[in-house]
Order: sequence, then structure tokens, then C-alpha cells
Amino acid sequence: MTNPYAPPQAAVLDIDDPRATTTLADRGARLGATILDGIIFTAMNAVMLLAYVALRQGDAVGAMTFGTPPDQGRWFEPAKGVRTLNALMGQLYDVQPTPTHADYVAAAQDLLRRQRKRALVVVITNFRDESSTELGYALRLLRSRHLVLLASLRERTVGEMASQPLVSGDAAIEIAGAHFYEQSTRDAFTRLAARDALMVSSEPARLGIELVNRYHALKRAGTI
Repeated sequence: MTNPYAPPQAAVLDIDDPRATTTLADRGARLGATILDGIIFTAMNAVMLLAYVALRQGDAVGAMTFGTPPDQGRWFEPAKGVRTLNALMGQLYDVQPTPTHADYVAAAQDLLRRQRKRALVVVITNFRDESSTELGYALRLLRSRHLVLLASLRERTVGEMASQPLVSGDAAIEIAGAHFYEQSTRDAFTRLAARDALMVSSEPARLGIELVNRYHALKRAGTI
């Protein structure tokens, strides 16, 4: 039976190997709301870049998606080898965001059932202040077995709205709202980060670079 909470698009490096990395990528309404930013496509490109680097290091990589209707979730069994990247691309090349609520806790539980071996799990989502409690619990579940890195994609359109010229009353309202949204999201993310430093907040265009930098830092530290 298909799990109704197929976890987010993720790149997986098989860590009980002991080297593995699993990237969990959100495909739900949080990313669907930002489709004009192309965030889902940027996220998938970052997954592929991380998978490429991990495979070059001899790690196993895989993928899982969440935030989808029951029949649209995807799971790529962690694997190594030169053909793995093409196979992973074949699974994720046509991924689209959905209007489905992405249930972080159900996604974490599903991944724990599928990914029995310890791994580096990279959770990719568009963090929102109102989701911090649910996401925090999901991260604690995942960390009971895995090393977890949370990557939040910042919305480009919000930044553009906040920096627009103050030329009218409507613009003033938009600017104030954008600044308030950015600050409340940043504060909630900081509170979440205070419990674990393995977190990244990134502009979409820099996500792949940020993930690879964190991955290399963990490798150098001997954490993975």
C-alpha cells in the first residue's frame, strides 16, 4: 500500500555503510506557493549536485518525496555506482509541487521505516513560522537515528517586495508586510537553530553550494 505521506524529494547517501546521505525535499503547498520562484526546480538541482558529490566520495545516494497525494510520492532506494546519478535523475526530473499539506511528522516516520541504516538526512523545505513546532518534532524523530541537516529556501519574491521603491501607499504596505514576514520567519528559524546548528537558510540559487559546503565540512570533521 502506498503511504499517503510520501516524504519530500531527497537525495540519500547511505550512511550506515557507514557513508550515506538522504535528502528529504518538500513538494507540498509550501513550495507550491512559490512556484513562480522556481524553488522546486532549484531544490531538485541542489539534490542532484549533492548526489553527484556524494557519489564521488563513494557514498550511496537515494531519494524520497513528501507533500504529495498518496499515489505521487517517490522513493529511490539508496545506491552507489556510476549509473546511480542517471537513475536518480530519471526519478526526479519531472517533479512538480502540489497543493497538498506537507506533513513533516508523517514524512519523518515514513523515512524512518524506509531508511533503516544511519544516514545524513538533508531536509529541504520552505520554512514557515507557523510550522516550527511540527517541524521541530519531525527533526527530533529523525535525529533518533540519523544525522539531520535542515535546509530552508528563502523566497526571492519576498526579498524583492521588501526592497522595492517606496513610491505609494500600497507599496508602503507591501514593504512593511514583507519585512514583518522576513523577521518573524528569521526569528522562528533562529529559535529552531538554537537547538541544533546543522541548519542552513539559503537563497534558492545558492542552495546546492551551501549543501555541498556543509557536506564537505561534515566529512572533514569525521561526522560522516
